[in-house]
Formats: sequence, structure tokens, C-alpha cells
Amino acid sequence: MPKISVFIPAYLKTEAEQLIKEGHFVSLSDLIRTALRKTIDQAQQNFIFHEFKREYRRGGAIVLENPRDVEVFLETVANKGEKIKELFQPARKHIYQKRKIKF
Repeated sequence: MPKISVFIPAYLKTEAEQLIKEGHFVSLSDLIRTALRKTIDQAQQNFIFHEFKREYRRGGAIVLENPRDVEVFLETVANKGEKIKELFQPARKHIYQKRKIKF
């Protein structure tokens, strides 16, 4: 793994050491890796949310409000001869490309 050096305020170091002492993390590196993963995850979720919101405002989004709406949508797509997996593949690829998750 690559090694990096960072400067953090004393109060953050103190709080980090307390979390390690309480057994929440094995080491400072473990805490920082976990915090980075959560921050990156949250940033990706925020990006996706804002993309959906923008698309909705432009009128390009389909709002599925209940299970019946989902069924009707999927039936409509299936009736048009489109494959569900292919329909959602671009979104899945965009969302999970950094995680290397395969569907």
C-alpha cells in the first residue's frame, strides 16, 4: 500500500487516539482508511442523488412511488423487448466502477 503523510489538528489526533483506545479501530491507519472509504461512499451517493434530482427537474426521470409502479414499469420495458439488465447496465457501471463489483 502507498504511504502518505498528513498533518491533522491536535484535537483530531486526540479524538482518534481515544477511538483506538476504546477499541473502535486497530490503529490510526485503520481509522483513516475507514473514514476515507465512508467519505468517498458518501460523495458518490451525493453525486448520484444530485444527478437524479437534476434529471427529475428536467422532466427526464420516471418516479416510481410504489411496488405497483415498479411492476408496471418493468412490464412496459419487457414488452418493448428491452432486456432489463441492459437497460440498467450504464447506471450500474457508473455507480460501481470504482468498487469493481460485477453484476
